[in-house]
Amino acid sequence: MNVTFRRLQKTFYTLRGKVEALKSIDLEIGQGEFFILLGPSGCGKSTTLNLTAGLERPTAGEIRFADRIVSSPERKIFLSPKERNVAMVFQSYALYPHLNVFENIAFPLRIAREREIDEPVRNTADMLGIDDLLERKPAELSGGQRQRVAIARALVRNPDLFLLDEPLSNLDAQLRTNMRSEIKRLQRDTGITTIYVTHDQTEAMTLGDRIGLFRDGSLVQVGTPDDLYNRPQTPFAATFIGSPPMNVIPSEINKEGDAAVITYADGKSELPKDKAWMLERLVDRKALMGIRPEHISMVTTSESISLAGNIETIEPLGRELLYHVRTGAGNVLVLSSDEELRLGDTVHLLFDSSHIHLFPSEPGAN
Repeated sequence: MNVTFRRLQKTFYTLRGKVEALKSIDLEIGQGEFFILLGPSGCGKSTTLNLTAGLERPTAGEIRFADRIVSSPERKIFLSPKERNVAMVFQSYALYPHLNVFENIAFPLRIAREREIDEPVRNTADMLGIDDLLERKPAELSGGQRQRVAIARALVRNPDLFLLDEPLSNLDAQLRTNMRSEIKRLQRDTGITTIYVTHDQTEAMTLGDRIGLFRDGSLVQVGTPDDLYNRPQTPFAATFIGSPPMNVIPSEINKEGDAAVITYADGKSELPKDKAWMLERLVDRKALMGIRPEHISMVTTSESISLAGNIETIEPLGRELLYHVRTGAGNVLVLSSDEELRLGDTVHLLFDSSHIHLFPSEPGAN
């Protein structure tokens, strides 16, 4: 089932005044797609999920499931969560402590007065690898096992839409990695359209077919993980996606013959001709230049086009080292496997111009 948001808005009224949680969202999620709602705390992603589930009513706009309108204040349409046939998994698991695993999974079937319970419960438990835990109570389970039970309870009644609100945030790092693989496999096997909320960009990049990046109640960019990583449209998208984040450096664009040259402090780079379209974003010669740490090389000898700086911090990251280099253009992050460099060394940074990004520097460009 595909899901469509048209001009979706949500406003809350508090003692401190009006809060615009969503400022007009237009988005279409395809049939069978694994779609990620990503962004920092308070950006509107969980509000979007709650509106989709029918846990809250939108202030304006429309939500469609396939060709059916499920929420529209203008048309006075609002279907309850039960009428929408959606399943939701929360961050807290929300298992019933007095019920064993079997009864926790069976609970939505009993509420719906389904006649067949045993076979759906056992089949779903088997799919999630918890068929040997059916007699246990939640208190006897690990965090990962509880999460599987919560997912099984959501899936057992064959929903049209699967919603997950930061379901892995309570798990340790190793278990999160394992559960990501399980959730991805499960979604692929069932083919259920899935909307997944997270603030973790690693989760978003590894799980999603596409990602919707939120900021302050607005959608900043929608695209595949590759789109957001390699073709960010704003400085916010550039720095939110990727670990370590992209460097964003104040720059100026000048013409030198037929070439566009980007200057920053004491360094400069020539913009490749196939990236000339980036200049259309700029209203004047001022720009923010983006370059990822892995696309910068360091040399100890002076280069005429290099950006000079001193190494202030070195972070070991396994196969590579993350260098923090203080330059005239600010702090620059560099990923390198060069172990000969030391704190305090003066280095010259060379940017791979084929991986340069340009963003407007005027207010509102983020």
